Amino acid sequence: MSLFRCQTAWNQNFGDGEDQCGQNCLIVCSDLTNGSNQEIIIVGSYLGMLRIFRPSIGASGTSQPSDLILEKQLGYPALALASAILRSGMRSQQLAVMSTQCVAVFNIIISLSNSDLAVTCKLEFCFERPVSESLGVCWQIIVGKFGGGDEARSGLSSIGIVTSGGALVIFEREAREPLVIKLFSAESSPLLGSSVAYSSMRDSFIVVSPSWEIQIHKYSSLVKTARDASKRQPDWSVILADPVIDLQVVSQLNEGPGILVAGQRSLTLWQWSGIIKFSRRLPFSPLCMTHHFAEECLMVLVACETLLLYRDGQLCWSSQLPCPVVNLSLIRFQGVPGHLVMLSDSMELQICYLGTEPAMFGTPTQKEGVRTNLTIEEMTEELNRINAKLQAVTTAAPPSQGDLKVSLIMGQRATRGVIRLSVVAPISLLSLSVMACKPIEASPKGVSISSLCDSVEIPLTFTISSDSAPPTSMDVNICASYAQADGTPQIIQTVATTLPLSMLLHPARQPPDDNDEQYKLNFTFLGPYNDTVRAYIPGMQSGGGTAHFSGSFGKMTVECAPGYPSKCSLQSNSVALLCLVGSSVLGTAGLLPSVPKSKEPLEWMLGLIDVLFEKRRHRDSSMEELKSKTYWARQVQFSLLSRYRDQTASVLNGMDTLLMQAFQDINHLANKLVKMNTELERVERQLGCAIKLCCQLVAVSAAANAAKSELLEAIEASVSSSFIHKALCSL
Repeated sequence: MSLFRCQTAWNQNFGDGEDQCGQNCLIVCSDLTNGSNQEIIIVGSYLGMLRIFRPSIGASGTSQPSDLILEKQLGYPALALASAILRSGMRSQQLAVMSTQCVAVFNIIISLSNSDLAVTCKLEFCFERPVSESLGVCWQIIVGKFGGGDEARSGLSSIGIVTSGGALVIFEREAREPLVIKLFSAESSPLLGSSVAYSSMRDSFIVVSPSWEIQIHKYSSLVKTARDASKRQPDWSVILADPVIDLQVVSQLNEGPGILVAGQRSLTLWQWSGIIKFSRRLPFSPLCMTHHFAEECLMVLVACETLLLYRDGQLCWSSQLPCPVVNLSLIRFQGVPGHLVMLSDSMELQICYLGTEPAMFGTPTQKEGVRTNLTIEEMTEELNRINAKLQAVTTAAPPSQGDLKVSLIMGQRATRGVIRLSVVAPISLLSLSVMACKPIEASPKGVSISSLCDSVEIPLTFTISSDSAPPTSMDVNICASYAQADGTPQIIQTVATTLPLSMLLHPARQPPDDNDEQYKLNFTFLGPYNDTVRAYIPGMQSGGGTAHFSGSFGKMTVECAPGYPSKCSLQSNSVALLCLVGSSVLGTAGLLPSVPKSKEPLEWMLGLIDVLFEKRRHRDSSMEELKSKTYWARQVQFSLLSRYRDQTASVLNGMDTLLMQAFQDINHLANKLVKMNTELERVERQLGCAIKLCCQLVAVSAAANAAKSELLEAIEASVSSSFIHKALCSL
């Protein structure tokens, strides 16, 4: 844990789990109505709730319910907020609230009582300006003194709305008719709104194009080429390496204003001349950022679930946040400037300051008789002791040792079992995880026990989901982690047991249909199979014979000749099922088959590999088709939003029909890809069964050769004739 933390000075949680807010739903402005320098926090939400906070600290050192001075339902979503002097004859700032198709301006009136305890707040409606639906949905709001002039020198600001259609709508002062500026040409118009910022020092707009290009335009140039963006040339432009998350103008650099860009994985500060002042790679994708100046240094804060503080481009502070932050700002709180205002995605509002935890690094008190100076030898010895203890702790204990013994006992029914836990000493924080190969599922998959002092049994049920491919293995893994009495963590991981094949195979009266393709596998054991095979192949008689089985994964016939107890034959209409049963028989303890001469298992494996690659090629071609269909649908949608927006109804209906057909094709391809992925998973499991059988055959071959070598060594030790010795060696 870092010593540097965000210490909470004030917080309010007003989320109900349904309301949400965005990056521009919070602003901090001064309370100028009553002559105080205290700042207020205004928060909007997508459900149309507007809240105004006047933060203060109560007698208990926490926030107070009276800090919420206004809560009003607007009746439309508050997508973004801004504050400036927007009405003539007013000294205080007004609040601009952007909705989907309009922007409304309100006057905030805050009055205090004589005791300064009761605060009342009223929201007075001033005016509203609609945005034409043909321009798209309102995307971003900008306030500033665009173009200068007498009204700008008087302090009156204008409102700029960036729409999703790539237009900048300017409401100059209190004019009713807006000025519409097309930021992009029809060929490069975005499907969503672009990031735009305004520099009052240069009276210029910074625009990010859909191709991740930063463009600088003078306001006068935008006005002259408002209707035709193709005739417009930017002052300078540069192409970025990743999408822009946030864009801000830094106005206090020595070289003039700067452009601060937070990308998807980068943080860059550009000088107004187009030179990079610094650029840093971020370890995460930020959600918001803010900046301020302290001691003539630029301080940049970038937040997601981690808060990073950069000082002139150098990372000087990092702190973990309890939740993702979608809005970050600065406030003067309790007379101290520089406090952070953070709004989380769960509608939790906090005022924090960057500080440390004194108790974590404070100087400890001096105890009598305790040495404080250590030599290098003593420190090395202590380090070795700690490393030895850590190594002993992290080493996984076998399941039969330690404080905990875990075993899985299967019942008479193949789908039921019991996990038996036996403890030698009390343990705590026990966590169990049961893992089985698909499509076998265990219920419950995990168990947590806070403390355990005695033996306990946990019932377990295994089910098989509907699928056309059997599992690659019948093994069940159980992983247990717990803490000993002294708090030392321990981990036990073991293969608990192998599930019986009776989960997959059920006795059948009728043999498999002759029309089905049959696969056959023969085994010849170096001794009688006895009753061990019956544990893996249910329904077999001890004296041999033929048994038929059926299940959800295929049919099987097992034949053991009564006169030849060392021979066994498996026949099935499913390669995967045959490979699974064959590998289970080969893994039977106490049996050693001879090396089979048949090459069929290898041919099965190679055939399944060909099928897998063929299905992957079909999947890849469908992916390419889906990409092309998606691109074509976006082109049709782009044409509807830009080129054909002023056409007749028949043209629009035709384009809409093409778009609906494209969406239907995309939906069909998506469903087709889901089925292909399911089929790929099925073939991969079949291939896994074949690979496991081939590996078992290789292991059996090595074991058979080793047994033959041991037999020759035993005979060689008892035979003195060199002639017989050479004859045996020739074998």
